[in-house]
Amino acid sequence: MAITTNTVELSPLCHGTTTSRWKVNASSADASACETVKAAPGSGYELVVRRLVLSIGGSATVNIGAGEESSACKRVLLGPLGGSAMTIPLDFGERGLVLDPNAALTIDASGAATVWVYAEGITRVADTEGVPSSSPSASISSSPSASISSSPSASVSSSPS
Repeated sequence: MAITTNTVELSPLCHGTTTSRWKVNASSADASACETVKAAPGSGYELVVRRLVLSIGGSATVNIGAGEESSACKRVLLGPLGGSAMTIPLDFGERGLVLDPNAALTIDASGAATVWVYAEGITRVADTEGVPSSSPSASISSSPSASISSSPSASVSSSPS
């Protein structure tokens, strides 16, 4: 079933900026087929969720995810949450819950239940630091003649002068 969203862009991405702040309210009478809460930001950008409130109006469980694949969350970030009617406030602090680059914030419920989501966060340039390289440049030598020198003329002498 369709989700209804109201998104407020507090500071949109403009030339020369690297982040924008946003808030979104979303509700669905049946989130059993994956629903998009906040659209994917575009190539080279990622969503960072700082706060999220999830309210479940039934006995369903809900997954919060990054992206959609085959009517389910492509990557489940949190969940399953719920199991009965409840409201769950989540505060991820300034570091936030970082979604995959160019992935939408999504929810997926285990059954037909009303789900309401309030989320706020930022869109920023995707962080690629810490991503392992596919071809490491470091090598280890087992040669007994391998040496390390801080200058071409450095030498070590064991004889007294």
